Amino acid sequence: MAGHPRRTAFLGTLMMLVAFLTALWVHDLPTTALRVIAYVLLFLIAAVGFVMSFRDYS
Repeated sequence: MAGHPRRTAFLGTLMMLVAFLTALWVHDLPTTALRVIAYVLLFLIAAVGFVMSFRDYS
């Protein structure tokens, strides 16, 4: 996906980090519906990042 196996793991870790830091901002959104939608999207981004970071390279 990113060209080099090490780069893929780095990008996955970066995706998880961005999702976790963005969740701090989402916590302050005014409406509950926006928070729920944002948390679901952030969960999906973090899940993709997790798979990219911890997949088996062998």
